[in-house]
Amino acid sequence: MCLAIVQQSVKDVVVDLQCDSLIQYDKIGTSNYFWSFSSAAGASRQAALSKEKAELGALQAKESEFETALREAEQGREDSQMRRDLLSRLDTARQNQKALKVELEVYGAADPIKFAEKKRAVQLAKEASLLWTGANNLGETKLRMLTFFLLVQDNTMILFKMAKDTLGVECSDLRQHLGIGKRPCRMIDERIGD
Repeated sequence: MCLAIVQQSVKDVVVDLQCDSLIQYDKIGTSNYFWSFSSAAGASRQAALSKEKAELGALQAKESEFETALREAEQGREDSQMRRDLLSRLDTARQNQKALKVELEVYGAADPIKFAEKKRAVQLAKEASLLWTGANNLGETKLRMLTFFLLVQDNTMILFKMAKDTLGVECSDLRQHLGIGKRPCRMIDERIGD
C-alpha cells in the first residue's frame, strides 16, 4: 500500500509557516521558492527584543519626568494650617457660587430678553385670537379680510400655475370648473400670462 501526501495540505502548511515569518518566499518565473535560514529566526527575535528594550527605555524616561514634575508640584503644597484654611475658604466660595447660580435661575423670569420674548408671544396670541374670534373694531375686520383675501389669492395663483404647467389645463377651463368668475382672477391671469 502506497501513502501519498495531499498537495493542498502542503500548501496550507507552507502558508502557515510564511504567516508566522518562519520561512521566506520568492516567486521566480513560474516556480515558487521557499527557504529558511537558522540565523533568520534569531535575528528577528533579536530585533523584536531591541525594539521592546527601546520602548521600555522611553517609558522609564517618561516615568522619571512625571515623578520629577510631581515632586516639583508638591513643593508649594505641603500640608499646613494656612493651606487648610485657604482650601476651606475655596470650598466655601464654590458653595456660595452654586447657591447664587440657583438664586439667579429663580429670578431668571425677570430677564429683559425673556420678558421681551414673552411680550412678543402675548402679542402674537392676541392677534391670533382676534383672527379666530372676530375683531371689535371695523379697521381690524378690514385688515383680517384683506389678509384672508391675499392668502386665498396667493394659493389660487399657485394652483392655477401648477395646473397650467404640470397638467396643461388652461386657466379659463379651471375657472369655469371651479365656478370662479373672471373679475376676481384678473391679477392671477396677469401673473400667469393667460
